[in-house]
Amino acid sequence: MLVQGHTPARVEQVIQETSDTRTFVLKPAARWTGFQAGQHANICVEIDGIRRTRTFSLSSSPELWAQQGRVTLTIKRLPGGLVTNWLHDNLSYGLVISLGEAFGDFLLPEPAQPVLFIAGGSGITPVLSHLETMAAQDFRAPVNLLYFVRTQQDIHSTFFSAAAPALSADLSGQILGGKVRFEKSGLETSSEGDASLLDMAEASGLTPRHGCRMGICHQCSCRKTSGTVINRLTGQHSGPGEESVQLCISIPHGPVTIDA
Repeated sequence: MLVQGHTPARVEQVIQETSDTRTFVLKPAARWTGFQAGQHANICVEIDGIRRTRTFSLSSSPELWAQQGRVTLTIKRLPGGLVTNWLHDNLSYGLVISLGEAFGDFLLPEPAQPVLFIAGGSGITPVLSHLETMAAQDFRAPVNLLYFVRTQQDIHSTFFSAAAPALSADLSGQILGGKVRFEKSGLETSSEGDASLLDMAEASGLTPRHGCRMGICHQCSCRKTSGTVINRLTGQHSGPGEESVQLCISIPHGPVTIDA
């Protein structure tokens, strides 16, 4: 383990993600300096008496390192791969490998701005770090992920459709509609009934980004800075303060201010 620029890291858990992909949970020694989401690091192992070095992306968020002193590497077994196959066949709880300092500039945008990720196969690993970090830091911009794998056995999938509207008898006694201010454009409008924020914006001459108009794609998500809205799919009320809402399924419930 006396390798310049490397730190011993003990394996604390091995998670079988798919038939040929495993996540190794590592606990580096305290002298390791950490990383930023999207970076990678070299690991060094000895195979048949020869020291081998390979580079892998860190798949966890920096918060895991900051809070627990742990990091994860998610590694796919490659046909004919010397190091990846050795890791799958030999790396188990309690073993120690050598971990280099993190490097790379595939970092999150600052300040937050809309992000589109396109990934295939094991290329998802730095994106996992990004997504976990965005969630932990309340990343305030739309995020879309397109992810492709070779077979059904390589990814979890979910099939869904638009939910049936819940705006019915349970809301019939409530006052729907209200005055809406679109803060960036300086426009104000108002409505009575179940007109959505997207309908109201378009009726005022605005052209906010949108897609499905059914609450599925989240392309119309926008920041509400004050007021309360009702989700037409679930019938649930939002909080009165700042939060992200979907314009196409949000109905004003009294005065509302939108950052649009």
